[in-house]
Amino acid sequence: DIEAPLKQLKEGLIFTLMDGDARVWVSNDTLPEIKCSFAETMLAAIIALRKTGHVHTDFKLDNVLFHGKEKPEWWLNDFDFVTPVNGPTPETPPMRALVENNLKESLQTPITGIEDFQCFVLVYSQLDCSVTTDQQAKALDFISKD
Repeated sequence: DIEAPLKQLKEGLIFTLMDGDARVWVSNDTLPEIKCSFAETMLAAIIALRKTGHVHTDFKLDNVLFHGKEKPEWWLNDFDFVTPVNGPTPETPPMRALVENNLKESLQTPITGIEDFQCFVLVYSQLDCSVTTDQQAKALDFISKD
């Protein structure tokens, strides 16, 4: 197909190299090792970004890509809304979710630096169905004391 290379560029080259996004792992059958590798890799990515003084602000399962089905490698994707700490809050679904869950006052308040960690807790709770509401609340409380 002569149009294939152009289509790949339009869809983003990275997607053709990956096996999908993290939504495919939302299942009671997902092995603990896979959930753990997801958590370790994504927390490392969020921490690295935060050390530069920035926040992803669009951290959600469909923005985490993976390669490999037995031992997936995880890749944080979609950096269109990366925002410096104290910068304006972009109107992304994860930022709206923080407001809806009373974790952020409003979309008009500036980025504080903890938003990606809060989003991680919400996202991981989707990935790991065994996370209880109490565990989620404790993690969010711990983060808020940053």
